[in-house]
Amino acid sequence: MSVPIFKAKNFKFYPNPSSGKFTINSEQNVQSVKTIDLQEKEVYSNSEKFNGTKTYDLYLTKGVYLLNLSGEVSFEIQKLIIE
Repeated sequence: MSVPIFKAKNFKFYPNPSSGKFTINSEQNVQSVKTIDLQEKEVYSNSEKFNGTKTYDLYLTKGVYLLNLSGEVSFEIQKLIIE
């Protein structure tokens, strides 16, 4: 499966790889956070808006996921590795 990774550089998240707990730091208001597995199934979705820093603790099985971050004027898709 070929998935383009779009990077607007407005969002940062760490650590990666992660145990499922990671922090998102944003320069703009975040409108939604979604986690998608490589079979294109949405395994997490949150539309709680925030600005700045927010920590998530997701219970995901080990593997590679796509983290989809949507902001007011941009979006970004990054690879999230769960160990």
